[in-house]
Amino acid sequence: MSEPFDQRYFERFYLDPETRVADPEDYYRLGRFLLAYLDFLSIEIEEVLDLGCGIGHWKTVLRTLDEGIRYRGVEVSEFLCEEFGWERGELPGYRPEKPCDLVICQGVLQYLGDEEAAESIRGFPEMTEAGLYLEVLTEEDWRENCDQERTDGKVFLRRG
Repeated sequence: MSEPFDQRYFERFYLDPETRVADPEDYYRLGRFLLAYLDFLSIEIEEVLDLGCGIGHWKTVLRTLDEGIRYRGVEVSEFLCEEFGWERGELPGYRPEKPCDLVICQGVLQYLGDEEAAESIRGFPEMTEAGLYLEVLTEEDWRENCDQERTDGKVFLRRG
């Protein structure tokens, strides 16, 4: 059986302009919003931990917006760890050596069953003392907000 998050998966959902779920400008706008919101809350961001970092959109965005941010990408995909040098890890068991200022977990928990997702959420306070950006596809998102031709539907959907 092939790895679910292999090269074909990332080409389909992240790289091919015809089929990708979002374009780089979407990530940039989201990054500007996130850093502005954290600044509004007077939360200084020096180190970011990106869980399920994929092809590194957040690294590119954060370094563009603030070149001083230290970024650590963690990824379950062996292909991407080899390709980009990310740290290999997966939820719910992953824990960093020390907390970061900001943890990003975008589009990961919908790939986990209920118990694994709940355990992952309980672990977030150990990973950050300041900020968490958590984005999870919900049943309502799937019905009303997603382009179902571009969004991976092989996920666990939950109420929002």
